[in-house]
Amino acid sequence: MTVALFVGSPRVGSNTRSMAAYLKARLKERGEDVVVLDVKAPRLDEDTLVPRSIEVLREVDSIVLMTPVYLDLPPHVALAWLRAVWQRREELEGVAPAVYGISHSGYFEPVHKQVSLEAMEHFARRMDWPWRGALAFGGTSPIDGRPLEQAGPFSKKVRPALDRLAELIPGKQLVPAGLARSAGKRPIPLPNRLVVWVMNAALRRR
Repeated sequence: MTVALFVGSPRVGSNTRSMAAYLKARLKERGEDVVVLDVKAPRLDEDTLVPRSIEVLREVDSIVLMTPVYLDLPPHVALAWLRAVWQRREELEGVAPAVYGISHSGYFEPVHKQVSLEAMEHFARRMDWPWRGALAFGGTSPIDGRPLEQAGPFSKKVRPALDRLAELIPGKQLVPAGLARSAGKRPIPLPNRLVVWVMNAALRRR
């Protein structure tokens, strides 16, 4: 089985790539072939990445769409990639990989990831590809691009959720509602007011 990981983050050393590296390793441990489609820049590479993506998508069994959240939306380059694939859908006639989504944000509340997940599901359904569900992680900023194994408590919700996702993908199984709820929980349980104070202080310092 071949799995494509679409990394829709323009930032170098992003948390999205940390998650993709972790998920790739877990899939390879299970004997799956993994291809990474990484946008790597703020603007979409129409000449190289899009044609390669079409070639890869013709051969894969599943694809995981992975993006951060910027102002409650996926990055523009990620949306541009989805649009480019849609515009070339005739080249993918007869292809129907299972589609999974992963969205993450520094903010804890699930609402911040909602639009991203809806965009991914909308893309899958317009392509007439089976949508298998998604995971949304909050409070991921402190991971700071490190390998998840080195991110301490800030990845303690992310790692087990990705471990479970790696088990589901080979069978194209749906993401269970319980897994999605668990992934969305805060990595460190703190009162709302304290969380807001800490995040505001960090933003001011930056």
